[in-house]
Amino acid sequence: MKLKTTSEGDDPGYLPAARSERSRLMNRLAKDLKPYSETALNEALEAMQNGTTPTSLAARNVAAKVQTQLQDALRYMQAAGVRVSKLGMEDGVPYFPRAWDAAYISSHQRQFLAMIEKYVQSGEFKGDPRKLMQQLMVTDGAEFNVETDMPGMQHTKTRTLKFISHSDAAQFMRKDLFEIMDSYLTQATRRAEWARRFGDDGSGVTLLLQRAATEGATPDQIDTARKFIRSVDGTLGDTINPTARRMMGNVIVYQN
Repeated sequence: MKLKTTSEGDDPGYLPAARSERSRLMNRLAKDLKPYSETALNEALEAMQNGTTPTSLAARNVAAKVQTQLQDALRYMQAAGVRVSKLGMEDGVPYFPRAWDAAYISSHQRQFLAMIEKYVQSGEFKGDPRKLMQQLMVTDGAEFNVETDMPGMQHTKTRTLKFISHSDAAQFMRKDLFEIMDSYLTQATRRAEWARRFGDDGSGVTLLLQRAATEGATPDQIDTARKFIRSVDGTLGDTINPTARRMMGNVIVYQN
């Protein structure tokens, strides 16, 4: 997970490696988009979120550079051993990630539920709209929330909310291009560096836990180890009440 001292080996560990790769990709994106105005960035974002082509040349260039970054992230993940296949693709290219604005949804719950209700009536969504809304608020807007022993990643899972049209979803999306890409690339690098060390299916962790059990680890110790892993990969605490979760997060921010 993380090298404590250099005497333990040359590999810095999953966390530092993922952090380094994320910085590399984000620095390149910042360099590529530096020449463009905020107007061009916002126009490109709005178009990508609505599945349309930007009007201005500058915005089209922004969208093209973002698409290149997504394709490079996809190839990087594949090289690391992540089984991506065609998931996360539209017309042969990676889709622009949907990043729901949990704070906006929280303050516009009636509008969000009304939007989802339309799909309930059409039969395209058969779940509980309130449960869906709660899940998005719990995961801070991430569509994919599966508690496992490996980090989640949007490229490797089906788009569970793809039935929602771009125009319906746009109102509830985050509106900061760099924030969206940072979240996305953070997931990509964490998933890739995890796969390099533990296998895409997490089998390396399973083998370590099995070995610990054969060497005398108690069930409580195994459970503690699993919780530690989930605390590292970001999946621990997904079942916490969303209001309490956000309150604790705000308190930590205030404290810092």
